[in-house]
Amino acid sequence: MPSQMHVSTQPPIEQLRKRILGVGDKIHREGMRKATLAAISPMLKDMRSLVPVDHGALKASLGYRTLSQRKAISRGLQITRGDYGVEVGVVKEVADPGYRRSPGKVIPQTYKAFFVEYGTEPHSVAKGARRDRNKLQDKGPYHPGTQAQPFVRIPYYDAESEFAGRFSAALDEFLQDI
Repeated sequence: MPSQMHVSTQPPIEQLRKRILGVGDKIHREGMRKATLAAISPMLKDMRSLVPVDHGALKASLGYRTLSQRKAISRGLQITRGDYGVEVGVVKEVADPGYRRSPGKVIPQTYKAFFVEYGTEPHSVAKGARRDRNKLQDKGPYHPGTQAQPFVRIPYYDAESEFAGRFSAALDEFLQDI
């Protein structure tokens, strides 16, 4: 007989229920995070290899962030309580040494990412020129436009079909360790 004996005041079924709920929380917090990161890592790596580098701010802004239910819904995603959402791409605000108005200012890089991803058409850069209203587009000086350099769409579409498999494999590996 052991020298010390632990006597629980809870019935055994209640202890088991609490243990199962605790494992569920662990799976949700750690397992979902690890599986999601394993699934998005190749996509993020491809984005970093394709992004054109001028000053490095756009490349430094690539990453991921988890989404709360409120933030996911505000972005138009269908997410319910307990779901796990992740935003991948240009998500970090970084200091941009190439920003004309204030070099080194910490700013979101999404404005730049759009023009790099989709390119621009030739247009006037004269004072007061507005392309959306075709205002002063016959006045110089002119910007020749830029060719699209997609660095988000291509890795996303390439990884889309493999995401579920990588997620499932990583979650299975996590569950084996519990």
